[in-house]
Amino acid sequence: MTVADPTVLNMRKASAMMTLKQFFPELTEKQFIASAAYAMGLSLSNIAAMNGCSSETTKKQLQRSKEALNLDTLETMRGVFVMRTLWSLL
Repeated sequence: MTVADPTVLNMRKASAMMTLKQFFPELTEKQFIASAAYAMGLSLSNIAAMNGCSSETTKKQLQRSKEALNLDTLETMRGVFVMRTLWSLL
C-alpha cells in the first residue's frame, strides 16, 4: 500500500475524525459522525446514505446531538463544530 492508496487515505480520514471526537464528549460516536457531516454541509440524505441508515434516523441523531450540546438550532451546531475544530489546532 502506498500513501496515495484509497484505503490508506480513508484510514487517515477516519483516524482524524476520531481524533476530533475527543472535543465532543457529549456525543456518541454515531451522533458525532452525523453532526460532523452536517457541519461540513452534507444533506440529510447524503449523511444517511454514508451511514447506511434512513434520513429519519439521521434527523433523530442530529436532534439528539443538538440537545446534548444544549443548542437551539442545527445551524448553531455548525458554528460549534467549526470553533471546537479550530480550537483543536491550537
